Amino acid sequence: MEFLSRDNVCGQNLLSLAARGNSILAEILRLAEYIPDAYLDDNNPEAVLYSEIIFDSSYFNNVDTCEDKVQQNLDLVDLDESFRENNIKTLERFYQLFESVFKYYTDYIQFMKDLNSNVYIQFSVESVLQDKQGKSLMCESLYLYGTMLLLLDHLMPGRVRERIFVSYYRYKGQATI
Repeated sequence: MEFLSRDNVCGQNLLSLAARGNSILAEILRLAEYIPDAYLDDNNPEAVLYSEIIFDSSYFNNVDTCEDKVQQNLDLVDLDESFRENNIKTLERFYQLFESVFKYYTDYIQFMKDLNSNVYIQFSVESVLQDKQGKSLMCESLYLYGTMLLLLDHLMPGRVRERIFVSYYRYKGQATI
């Protein structure tokens, strides 16, 4: 049986994983162009304007304090609502991207566990690596994950990702995460 045959579940799952990895990379490159200025540079005028409503991960240690600070100032309430309305769709896309990178990782690990535990009866890690297409896809899938992490770190520094995640959490709530 050919590795990428439609009847080969192992090959099709690995091919699907690699295809999804490529689409995630494309989304990283697309979204890197749409990071709101308020998240980028602390010296940026927009970042200064929104600095009192955009929080880092310390927000989770002081949720009530941070929210009270915003709610007690009507100007901050209006600014927060305006920022939310203008950026919620973008924040949702970023969250979906972060979630898809995590899901890619868990699916890759699950695929490897399935290979090792003989879920794919005819295949093991060794037999997939002996097949030319299988070897290529195994390497590509791992390479894609590494590339995702490197691109995220290069195009969306940790501080930016952290602030985007906290904003998403604030606006969408714990139930959606």
